[in-house]
Amino acid sequence: MTLKQSTARPRTFYFGVAGLTPTVTISKAGGAFAAAAGVVSEISGGYYKIVLTTADTNTPGDLAFIATAAGVADVAWTDEVETKTLSDVAAPGDAMALTAPERAAVADRCLGRSLATGADGGRTVQDALRALRNRTRVYGGLLTVYREDDNTAAWTAPVATDANAAPIVEVDPL
Repeated sequence: MTLKQSTARPRTFYFGVAGLTPTVTISKAGGAFAAAAGVVSEISGGYYKIVLTTADTNTPGDLAFIATAAGVADVAWTDEVETKTLSDVAAPGDAMALTAPERAAVADRCLGRSLATGADGGRTVQDALRALRNRTRVYGGLLTVYREDDNTAAWTAPVATDANAAPIVEVDPL
């Protein structure tokens, strides 16, 4: 899990036994293990949590945990403490925080990109997908792939045939 630097946050762990009194030690960025500052408590059914403090998460890098309790095996895991998380990067107005119309415009633009060059036009992603989902027809040695209305041709291609094979003459997904 990614944790934001110097931010309090609960972390849940599981011993499978209720009624324990666990302790949690942490190692910040490869340092020596020491007692976590956060409070450890039981949730229920063998689940426990530690509410990490800002002191627990104040060092960027790996944050390794070891939870111990009498009579059960230790539980260990590692999180990553980052100075910025995705929510910091995706603030309103940032490139990561697109509005619904902006996201739709990006998707539409991707569909119109060339498979060969990445430029606009040519053999596009949308045309490739049309052959999978839209109506196609083979007639007179020509494959026709239709647009989403299943009536307007999007592209055509010559088709080789074999008199000994059973022909497929049309595909029209519902």
